[in-house]
Amino acid sequence: MTKASVAMDRFMDKLNRDGFNKDNQPNNGPELTTAFIEEQLQSFTDLMRSGLVDAATSFKK
Repeated sequence: MTKASVAMDRFMDKLNRDGFNKDNQPNNGPELTTAFIEEQLQSFTDLMRSGLVDAATSFKK
């Protein structure tokens, strides 16, 4: 059985050599254009106005 430290060292080595596809890296994401930001803000605004966040976070005794 491989020791945890050895497994972690191997994992970090592969990660540093780009052996894994890293999905959430800035260069893999959408381009931050004005249109994209406006779309995200509108989506957030719609969510806040929907009342779902208030309903999900309200505690009734």
